[in-house]
Amino acid sequence: MKNIRARLKSSRDSLAVCNSQGNYFSIENDNNAQAYLRDNNVEDVKAFVIKVTDGIMRKNGNPKGNPLVGYDSFEDQKYIINKVKLLNHRWAIADFNNNKQWGEVLIRYFINEDGSIDYETADTVLYPTGIN
Repeated sequence: MKNIRARLKSSRDSLAVCNSQGNYFSIENDNNAQAYLRDNNVEDVKAFVIKVTDGIMRKNGNPKGNPLVGYDSFEDQKYIINKVKLLNHRWAIADFNNNKQWGEVLIRYFINEDGSIDYETADTVLYPTGIN
């Protein structure tokens, strides 16, 4: 019984380290990014994450696909963003696909004085067909 508890504790500690490392680049864990947001009148980080993410995802409604992806429709399949993660107060990373090809996009975003958000594509990567 003692050996099982020791192994469970070791596994739990290992998972905690992995989780901590996996969330290192995350606005929710970045004190400097949060201070920047407070300086720009953003008090609720979770609500801000939702606002930025929703703004990016709404662009999926464009008939030609999400313009932040940086690729035109391919074989009549538009590219849409599936998942977004805010890394800090300036950058987001997103996963996208068109049901045939997959990629990732690094997005810069900016808070305007009126509280609106502007987005621009920093860089994209499109994986070779067959990798997903």
